Amino acid sequence: MNNKENIKIRKVKTNVKGKTIEFDEYYLIDPITGEEVFDRNIEIENDIRLYDIYKKEMNLLTSDEIKNIRKKYDMNQKEFALSIGVEETEVHRFENGSIQTESVDLVIKLSENPNIMYDLLIKNKSNLSENAYKRILRKVKNRLLSNKI
Repeated sequence: MNNKENIKIRKVKTNVKGKTIEFDEYYLIDPITGEEVFDRNIEIENDIRLYDIYKKEMNLLTSDEIKNIRKKYDMNQKEFALSIGVEETEVHRFENGSIQTESVDLVIKLSENPNIMYDLLIKNKSNLSENAYKRILRKVKNRLLSNKI
């Protein structure tokens, strides 16, 4: 039933943390009844888009920007969280739309710099398994070397 022609778009204004955000909300129409029906995946996508608009307006990293920084070091969400010193589940939540605090956002932004990531990794070494630590350290050192060339 979830055909593209059954998905419609409407402009919506909503409040996020005291800020009014206008965005394109997607919704699903039942092809037989013509009534709007709930679709969990569409709602999740709407939330991510909404919160990413808020994040941009507040100068915070978007979900994709966080994901790209993490992938730069070939880390899974848990490894990245533990490497930068945040709770294991936080990176997962931020990549799936949750809004990070300014302080956590700053740490993630700073971690994009391999020199800072190296320092964070050394500081948080005990959070990681030995194998994960060594693998990530190699990746960070390679990034450091490629930046000097």
